[in-house]
Amino acid sequence: MALDQDMARLAAEFGAAWDERTTAIAGIRIDTAAQLAGFRQDRADMAEEQDERLKAECAAMKSDVAGMLSDLNEAHAAMAEEQDERLKAECAAMKSDVAGFMDDLAAGSAARSEDVAATLDDHAAARAEMGREQDERLKAEVAARRSEVADMLSDLDEAHAAMAEELNDRLKADHAAMKSDVADLMDDLAAGSAARSEDVAATLDDHAAARAEMGREQDERLKADVAAIKSDVADMLSDLDEAHVAMAEEQRAQLSEDRERLAADGAADREERLDDVAGRRAGWAKVTAAMGKRRERAAAAKGRKRPAAAKPVVKAPVAKPVPEPVAVVAEPEPEPVPEPVAVVAEPEPEPEPVPEPVAVVAEPEPEPVAPEKPKATRDDLTRIRGIGEGMQTRLNEIGIFSFAQLISTSVPKIREALGDVGRMARIDEWIDQAQEFSESE
Repeated sequence: MALDQDMARLAAEFGAAWDERTTAIAGIRIDTAAQLAGFRQDRADMAEEQDERLKAECAAMKSDVAGMLSDLNEAHAAMAEEQDERLKAECAAMKSDVAGFMDDLAAGSAARSEDVAATLDDHAAARAEMGREQDERLKAEVAARRSEVADMLSDLDEAHAAMAEELNDRLKADHAAMKSDVADLMDDLAAGSAARSEDVAATLDDHAAARAEMGREQDERLKADVAAIKSDVADMLSDLDEAHVAMAEEQRAQLSEDRERLAADGAADREERLDDVAGRRAGWAKVTAAMGKRRERAAAAKGRKRPAAAKPVVKAPVAKPVPEPVAVVAEPEPEPVPEPVAVVAEPEPEPEPVPEPVAVVAEPEPEPVAPEKPKATRDDLTRIRGIGEGMQTRLNEIGIFSFAQLISTSVPKIREALGDVGRMARIDEWIDQAQEFSESE
């Protein structure tokens, strides 16, 4: 009875230990899931915060650029309006000057015409006066010189005709000279007007060329400013992308370390519980060995009374190998607990119940641990600008632990090993900084 109670107690303890182990593993799983969920939520919040900050900065930069372009457009419009007003004022002044000049020319022509008319009137008056004087003199001499009337009249007619012809010639010559002077004056006026028109056209062309040149210079300056702003925005976005990638790498490395630590803790707990189970199995084996010896002694005592009956052969259950610990904590399958075997009743009265021997579960041999490889000299690669904890982990994964190894590795090989992150990394600057640190040390 005491043996049955011990066996029941051991079975109960084994079941309680098994339940406790299952509960602990479930708690570890729940804690791991909660931590992973927290890490994912933190990462999502950080990414959302970075996106909002980037959007706010881009919106502010766009607003600044729009304000700058608006100011430049207003300045351009004000300058164009000022130039137009100045050109209009100059054109109005030039038109006023031309109109005054034309008025002066018109007034000069009218005065010259009046002078010509006065001269013609004076000549007509002088001719009339001369005619009257000649008539009076002729009348006075008619009475005195009647005899000489025919000769005098002939002389007077010839003289009168010559004088009239001379006067006509002189008038024609004066009229022709006046016409020539007026024509020259009109030609001079026309030439002056044409020259002034050409000067005005040239001035307008110069103003238009200057305005076009100023517009081109302003457009080029605006294009240069916009290109510079775009370059600054591109550099800022590139820096933000690199910072985002580095932060993501650091978070990934932190998550990897947390997973490894949790896996190591789970493996240690598993090893501890396996050791406990192995100890309990060893105790159980000792108990079954003692029970086997006791049954043998009982069988030997009965054999002296009569031949012992043939004992049924019981095959020992094959021991299952204990699975090796892995990085991810997995719930192991429960091992079968050997049930107590019913004791075959002897024909003798009051047989003593003796449990059948149970095979001892073989202990799994510990697997040989591979010796650690000697580690190369390590340098703090995070001293290099652009390399964080996550990027240093990446470089360590591809076999780069020191400045010398970074210097001796080619840029294409590093970029290819880093993958997508390597396309945006400034590996040339890394190598230069590593060269400086290596020489300083």
